[in-house]
Amino acid sequence: MPKKSKYNRVSDLGNLFIIWGKKMKNLGYCIQNFIISILIDKLFITIKLNILDFGYLLQIFYQDGLPYHHH
Repeated sequence: MPKKSKYNRVSDLGNLFIIWGKKMKNLGYCIQNFIISILIDKLFITIKLNILDFGYLLQIFYQDGLPYHHH
């Protein structure tokens, strides 16, 4: 009987570790997805800003640069 109870305790502990592991894994996925979503947002924002900056630079270039080069 003592062996059985000891085995049960060990298996309970094992189950706890498995449950904890799954929870940690889920938490890991949540954190990973959260970080990825933030990075993607930042990436898109920087891309948008870069496109805007590029457009602005082109506008300045066409206004200030090209007409003078043509004349």
